[in-house]
Amino acid sequence: MADNGLAIVGGGASAVLLLAAIARDPAAKGMRVDLYERAMNRLGRGIAYSTQQNVHLLNVRAANMSAYEAEKDHFANWAAGKGFKVEDFVPRKVYGQYLSEILESAKGDLTINFIEADVTAIKKITKEEYEISYGNKKRSYRDVVQATGNVRPQRPKVDEGTAWYFDDPWNTDFSTLANLTHIALIGSGLTAIDTVLALYAKSFNGKISIYSRHALMPASHVAPAVWPSFLSEEDHKKTPRELFLMIRKEIRKAETQKMPWQAVIDSLRPHTNPIWDAMPRGVREKFMKKFFTLWNVHRHRSAPQIAKAIKTLEQAGRVEFVKASVERIGAGPTVYGSMGEQKVEAVINCLGYRYQEEGRKFEPTEKIGPARFGDLFETTAIPEIRSQAAEIAARILSHY
Repeated sequence: MADNGLAIVGGGASAVLLLAAIARDPAAKGMRVDLYERAMNRLGRGIAYSTQQNVHLLNVRAANMSAYEAEKDHFANWAAGKGFKVEDFVPRKVYGQYLSEILESAKGDLTINFIEADVTAIKKITKEEYEISYGNKKRSYRDVVQATGNVRPQRPKVDEGTAWYFDDPWNTDFSTLANLTHIALIGSGLTAIDTVLALYAKSFNGKISIYSRHALMPASHVAPAVWPSFLSEEDHKKTPRELFLMIRKEIRKAETQKMPWQAVIDSLRPHTNPIWDAMPRGVREKFMKKFFTLWNVHRHRSAPQIAKAIKTLEQAGRVEFVKASVERIGAGPTVYGSMGEQKVEAVINCLGYRYQEEGRKFEPTEKIGPARFGDLFETTAIPEIRSQAAEIAARILSHY
């Protein structure tokens, strides 16, 4: 029999949104929750919202960032009190402050026990008992929610002992790199863009080479526009190639009406998870290899001012995108890849983060946010996470 009620593994944004959803139910008043987090310095914010750089902006407008499914203007109203408009891309550190306040509010309604620990296993014992393992300890619960978010950086191959290689940009002191003249970044997604902005904010005055197989940076948001949904339930069963042809056709149609392609991509949001669910495993694997980067570039866009800043740096010759597959990082440090070899003064890994951690077996009652990637396709953005939080909170509270 379980000794305790509810445990949440992970203490970032997903956990905060779940706690917020639980705390809003009067029936949960005083409910005990054990929250396990191995990086207490990021409690309530996670990796994305722990940055203290003003140049790091949300890639979603304030209007769409509420923590509450039933109150979708909550963040916009909160941000308005700090001088931001609903259409603004607010600094991520400000959103981190919002999450911290949401967590403090939940602490007033719930009894939250914060446990600094690295959970290595979640085991289902019975339908009503789940066991958590951390260190040499084990503890059982009626419900365990996995809210682990971004867990570990994806890594290129690096020769042992390579100096001036930095594995995790969020644990790198960029001020120590300010006097260098040439830095290489591996990966060209949102993590790389954040790193470029952070380096120049720390007075770096050299050149940055960004290596990736596609040499594509995230596209830019434009003024909000709405395009009607054009996919049917039958379309969910089409192949990725067939769907891309349909999307391109629809974009051409939108162009004739002076509508941006971004509106067409946004209209797909209600369909992406059903399409993913209908895909056989082999097709999913091919999609991830051939189309995932292209999808991310167009779906997970950056704020217009961010895209403009990167383009300005590129035009000035301070940033270059190198289309190449990187084979390894060696002494020098030196980047070895399909383009040959390039010696630089520092290399920063910007490949992004994994949502699952190898060598760990988790059998939770529920998963929320990035932990559900694979089972779901759209599950990493705040609108999806808050919706999941409301559903999970209702199911958990039905047990008490």
